[in-house]
Amino acid sequence: MNEEIMLVKNEVTSLLEARWMSVYSLYDCYPGHPSRAFESNERHRFKEVARQFDGKTPSDEEIVAAYNKVLAEEIENWIQLECKDLGLTRAEIELEISEAVLELFDVFGTSQRN
Repeated sequence: MNEEIMLVKNEVTSLLEARWMSVYSLYDCYPGHPSRAFESNERHRFKEVARQFDGKTPSDEEIVAAYNKVLAEEIENWIQLECKDLGLTRAEIELEISEAVLELFDVFGTSQRN
């Protein structure tokens, strides 16, 4: 498999992307920065997925599962770093992430922003 993989994202991917951007926003919440940072790391993620399937031809499901795992590992690494850097517990970071998800994505359609 080469680095030009074709990724068909699923619902889990969408949730992980939102979570990644929410975690990133704890570091940099300037509008647009989380999504641009996410996109700038895509090539690295694709390389990692391609490395996992070196010499094989995976199915779409295998590719998205590998991509989602790479993304989940990035999120976990960010969370551990944020816990250390901010001196917060995992539970406190999870609350911050949940607030960021609501702020960035208005998942319940209740935002007061106009």
